[in-house]
Amino acid sequence: ALRLLAVEPLPDPIQLAFAPPEAVVLSEIEARRQGLARSSPYLRTALAGIEREMGVAALARAARGPDMDLSWLQTGEIDKRSWSFSVGLRLPLWNGGRPEVARAEAAVSLARAVLERSRLEISLAFEQAVKEAEMAEGTLRHLESGIVPAARKTFELVRLSYEAGETSLLDLLDAQRSLRAAEIEELSAGLALVRAWTEIDRISGRHDGVGEKR
Repeated sequence: ALRLLAVEPLPDPIQLAFAPPEAVVLSEIEARRQGLARSSPYLRTALAGIEREMGVAALARAARGPDMDLSWLQTGEIDKRSWSFSVGLRLPLWNGGRPEVARAEAAVSLARAVLERSRLEISLAFEQAVKEAEMAEGTLRHLESGIVPAARKTFELVRLSYEAGETSLLDLLDAQRSLRAAEIEELSAGLALVRAWTEIDRISGRHDGVGEKR
């Protein structure tokens, strides 16, 4: 199936290579955590919303005060030329634009609430992704340093015993099945670590550093 889907010829036999992800760097995690408010695209969007609503509120408050217009007009004909100067003063009447100001200030308050909620959600999501990365790395290192080498060594010993006629084929297949199960768990832990780092990159809005190497 892989050969049919491949654009270029694949080697024979096909081998799948697996490079375990690098360790979780605590200094990198802390740097991401400290810079989360500046780098997260979600928080930047919320901050931009507050700035926009504050600008609208400032315009609404400015419209409540008197506004003066000055104009200067010069006209000329064949036999005469005239100049005119006018002054206009606009005064807010009735409620003086208070409803517009109230709506604009309410929008600012709502935008601030959205920002605080976004900060909490992003912080919780970031810490959850970090926790998953640490758990995946711990599982991966445990498999790499203990379970997988032990299963591989056991399989080699059983294989040698089988070739020497000291064990049965069922023992060999059982050892091989245990080794494959351990290797699959190792691959799954590595994939979980990559996914956790991908989530950390997405939340923090960064694609460099530790996460990029994976």
